[in-house]
Amino acid sequence: MSYDFTLTSYCKACDTTTQHFNSNYTSNTSPMFYKVFPEGIKKLHNKDADEAVEILHTFWEYFTINKRELEELNPSNGWGDYESTLKLIKDMQKASFKAPNEGAVWTVYS
Repeated sequence: MSYDFTLTSYCKACDTTTQHFNSNYTSNTSPMFYKVFPEGIKKLHNKDADEAVEILHTFWEYFTINKRELEELNPSNGWGDYESTLKLIKDMQKASFKAPNEGAVWTVYS
């Protein structure tokens, strides 16, 4: 299984949808996300970019403070690990910062 992450915005005036971020990532690292929030990374679902910045900062902060604990959760099958998950969080933060202030919304599907 995996997660599909998308950050999109819709421009009413120009009737276009813009995709700011799109990624597929293994769900094998879900236990790491669940350490931060009970709903894990799905906490981002339907959140606008501004809200997501705060949520992703909380993930990033927890991950950096608890590196050793989270590294112990690296999947034994090699699909995903602490480092690549932290990179995903950073990439999602950057996308949220760059997205338009209004209308950019995250979707998270598994």
